Amino acid sequence: MNRLKSLYLALSIPTRRIFWFIALVAVLVGGFSLALFQSLLLSATLLDLIGVLIPYVLAFVAIISAISILYNRVQFGVWLFFFSTLMAMLAVPFVQEGAAFTAAVFVVLVTIVVPLQSIQGQKSTLIVVSGILVAGLILAIDIIWPGARAKVAPRDMPVIQIGTILSGIILLASIGLLYQSFNLRNKLLVLSLGASLTSVIVVSAAATYYTQAALTQNAREKLLTAARHTADSIDAYLSFNLELVKAEATLPVITRYLSAQDEVRGLADVQTTLQNLAARDSQNIRSYALFDKNANIVWDTRTIGLAIGPRTNQNQEDFFRIPYSTGKPYISPVRFSPAGTGRVFYISAPVQNQFTNEILGILAVEIRASVLEEILREQNEAAGQSSYAILFDEYNIILADPFNPKRVARSATELGEAQIAFLKAQKRLEENTYAPEISLGMTSLARGLSNINITPFLETGDQSFGESMQGAAVYTSKQPWKVAFLQPTSVALAPVLQQSRAITAAALLTSFLLGAATLFISRTITTPVERLTRAAEEISNGNLNVRAEVRSQDELGTLAATLNAMNDQLKQTLSSLEATIAERTADLEQRGAELLQRSTELELTNQRSQRRAEQLLAVSAVSNAIATVQNLDDLLPLITRTISEKFGFYHVGIFLNDASNQFAILRAANSPGGQRMLQRGHRLKIGETGIVGNVVAMGRPRIALDTDTDTVFFNNPDLPETRSEMALPLRDGALIIGALDVQSTEPNAFSEEDVEILSALAGQVSTAIRNARLFEAIQRSQAELQTILQQDARRQWHTAVQRMQKSGYYYDGAVLLPLEKPPAKEDGTLTIPITVRGQVIGSLGIRPPADRPLSEHELDIIKTVSERLAIAAENARLLEDSQKRAVKEQMIGEISAKIGASINLENIFQTAVEELGQALSGSQVSIRLKSDSKTGKGL
Repeated sequence: MNRLKSLYLALSIPTRRIFWFIALVAVLVGGFSLALFQSLLLSATLLDLIGVLIPYVLAFVAIISAISILYNRVQFGVWLFFFSTLMAMLAVPFVQEGAAFTAAVFVVLVTIVVPLQSIQGQKSTLIVVSGILVAGLILAIDIIWPGARAKVAPRDMPVIQIGTILSGIILLASIGLLYQSFNLRNKLLVLSLGASLTSVIVVSAAATYYTQAALTQNAREKLLTAARHTADSIDAYLSFNLELVKAEATLPVITRYLSAQDEVRGLADVQTTLQNLAARDSQNIRSYALFDKNANIVWDTRTIGLAIGPRTNQNQEDFFRIPYSTGKPYISPVRFSPAGTGRVFYISAPVQNQFTNEILGILAVEIRASVLEEILREQNEAAGQSSYAILFDEYNIILADPFNPKRVARSATELGEAQIAFLKAQKRLEENTYAPEISLGMTSLARGLSNINITPFLETGDQSFGESMQGAAVYTSKQPWKVAFLQPTSVALAPVLQQSRAITAAALLTSFLLGAATLFISRTITTPVERLTRAAEEISNGNLNVRAEVRSQDELGTLAATLNAMNDQLKQTLSSLEATIAERTADLEQRGAELLQRSTELELTNQRSQRRAEQLLAVSAVSNAIATVQNLDDLLPLITRTISEKFGFYHVGIFLNDASNQFAILRAANSPGGQRMLQRGHRLKIGETGIVGNVVAMGRPRIALDTDTDTVFFNNPDLPETRSEMALPLRDGALIIGALDVQSTEPNAFSEEDVEILSALAGQVSTAIRNARLFEAIQRSQAELQTILQQDARRQWHTAVQRMQKSGYYYDGAVLLPLEKPPAKEDGTLTIPITVRGQVIGSLGIRPPADRPLSEHELDIIKTVSERLAIAAENARLLEDSQKRAVKEQMIGEISAKIGASINLENIFQTAVEELGQALSGSQVSIRLKSDSKTGKGL
């Protein structure tokens, strides 16, 4: 210990500073290396290993350098540490991605502190410049290097960030402590570079921050749009099948079968119908099943389908119990099929008596859950490269994952034992799985899914994905499911990284130019000063013959010409230099402010453009939403909800004029207050009450930017949070039919752009209302026409049947016999109705031999013959009617011709009576002329 102490005391003060600095670096880099020890053990590639070994090597070199300096081998220790640091840090951007900035800061720190303590003169300036150039080269290589590099592990990022901060603090502290020991040239170089680099860094950081924020938001919006589109696709599929099953449950063959009381009720027709329904999408539909009201299966299109066995009672299953109790169609959760054939879900609808609305049974369809995966697969890369969707249920169980199907039927987060038992009982988890197998450990993703209502954006680093992910999640509307659209962070934020690299490159170029200019200026200024200093030193040593060279006529030339006034001239020179530096600094600050102002203006312009684009997308979304709805009672609430969701308005209402055009009546609203207004029949006097009344009367949009000061605004107690309101007229041609009313909780919420966008939207709403009204009118006309046609067909067939003397015909296999009266119904007889235009005009009865039931092929033939018989009978009746009309028209024509051939009035009357008597054989025909009302005599 005494030996080490004596070696230390023998060192000069500057050398001691270098020793402690290198020793401190060895300790800090050694601690940094220990923090990366886990990464050293987990290195998977040679690049990973090299990147982690660099701080270990540098710590070892720092120890060797410190020992060499302690043993008075100062030059060897300094140069070994300096060049080792440069080489090690220069290798960082080639092997490690994300650590170049830390390496550059460390190089500048070593360059400023170590060589300047042991080297003076122009060499020290050259070393400083070289170190700064190497730091810039490190950053440039990190930007442009095309080769493969190891990425910094997420667990190591905090260590690197802490190392960067410590290096920066030590650098600033060292400059502050050593500044007085720098020569004039190095002082000017440090000050000028520090001021210029600070300005460049501030401007670059601000530009990077705002640009990255905009690009990051754009990437998130793409993911959110893709998630919403995927959720809409799932909802569309569920809605379509829900309405289809609901319509299928009303088929006459099904309702007639369940309504019948006897045992033989046309089961073959039901079987055929269900088989045909199942065949419409055989890839996704596993089976159709029909249940009676006692929950017994009437028929299932598969031997193993919704139940085991043909008569199994299903009254405890939700797909039977819920639609039977509510009378509404139902979609079940995704579960494992009881038949062991995979994951499925059910869509069921009640079968009701069309006259009494009594529930006769349930029609259910079993759909493979793989269809959900197909829907998600169609949306792959909808938000960009490597983006995909995952579908979760309300328990965060994965329902579909086209990217990794092995995760299906597993939970994103850990479930409790009781919850697992409950979900297994409902067949939503596989029976032979256990808690460790079920959980995927997606803790941060599950946390994000639980906060969808707060923010739809997700950011997860769960190990299940293998890398950090960006995403967005939304709920589906038909089921409590969640669609998460994910994309690797490296892909989603690739534009951010590219923009950051571009800004960094610009900053490096600017710094290089500023450094070169600073170096040139400092040399121009300090070289004459150094010559004068040497001359002054010679004069102070008594060499009065020494004269400084006079190479200019400025202050330095004057100083060289008169050594007696050297101190005053030096002060003036320094003052001039300070003014020059201040002017340069002010100029740079002004340019930085201009750049910042331009960046701000560009950001505002970008925000306005983005807002405009979002509004246009919202208008398109509203148009798409209302284009598919034609019922006015459904259309108006849909419009208010969609506008509120897409534009974020607190309240949206639609007013329509009454028949007298005296009141504007609220027909739809989205807010709770609007619902209360609808319940009490809220209406406003046109031209007198509120902004809506004013707009309907005047036909022009009106905005109340501050409801507290607007004189026309109607203070509605149901909408107490309204701070600004805008109403736009709804027109049907030149006629004003109502108004679109939007309200916000923020004052000054509307601009002229909002008026343009919402006016266009109001025009679309007006068109949708007009189309809905026209559609309703057409529907009513069609219904009336259909009723008239059915009544005419019923009357015509009633007349035709009465004209027939026989009630039918009977064929026993040998003889065809007419029927005088309807035959008695016998057991085993199959009756097929003969239907014309929805009216049953008769029936076709077939009784096969008792020992041979009819085959499915024979049933198809009978059904086809029944249909052809109905068509032929209707055609025959129409032909007979046409022939009768032709005979009648011919007879009328002949009588008219004979009457027209007479020119005498008496002959005309005689001919008419005679022809009518012949046409109506056996009838007495007479013509009586009207008497004169005054004389009583005939005319």
